[in-house]
Amino acid sequence: MSIIKDSVQNELDYFFGRIEKSDTDIKKVTNSAFTQARAKLKHTAFIELDKETISDFYKNTSYLKWNDYRLVAIDGSSIVLPNTDEIEDKFGKHFEKSSGAAVILARLSEAFDPLNHISLDIQVQPYATSEHKMLIDHLASLRNGDLSILDRNYPAFWVYKLYDSRNLDFCMRVQISGRGKVITDFFNSGEKEKIATIRCTTQESKRKCNELDLGTEDIKCRLIRIELDNGGT
Repeated sequence: MSIIKDSVQNELDYFFGRIEKSDTDIKKVTNSAFTQARAKLKHTAFIELDKETISDFYKNTSYLKWNDYRLVAIDGSSIVLPNTDEIEDKFGKHFEKSSGAAVILARLSEAFDPLNHISLDIQVQPYATSEHKMLIDHLASLRNGDLSILDRNYPAFWVYKLYDSRNLDFCMRVQISGRGKVITDFFNSGEKEKIATIRCTTQESKRKCNELDLGTEDIKCRLIRIELDNGGT
């Protein structure tokens, strides 16, 4: 909390000098003792403190919204992790360099409030974990009145049903090809927007709907056409 700028030992001496109200630094704890004590801290404590801080922010500030929605951008990425046996056991080896050194990757996914610059939730999983799986975990941090913004990787019938079952709103960019007849027909129609009936037509969505106990009944979605400056739709 004091933003360490010196060696750990000097910072400890300074810290204890201040809390003891001394005019000089006090060597009360060694660097080794501090390191051993720090290793006993549970990482979950920081997660809980983070949740409390986020909750307090939204309860006690007039935070920014868009059309009365709290915007939540959700997306995934990857990161190279340090090469240690412990980390490799947890995340697995992705590939080896020509030198034989292992490259360990993790999959990241974040639910981020872009108007207020707040990270609502961050997931860190082995690289093989799908962004869709991590999206499910993110939903616990969302609430009624949020509008999730997602890119072209996310559209799927079971994802729409999952949001609907939680009474949550979403806006997903949809790739025209491979998204079914309803999307294709809307694109070809030239219409600006339309309320369309989306049906569960793929085996993967049927499997996920059954797995998550969502049901496979039709769902209505609002399709919106956005013409981009570069000529794309």
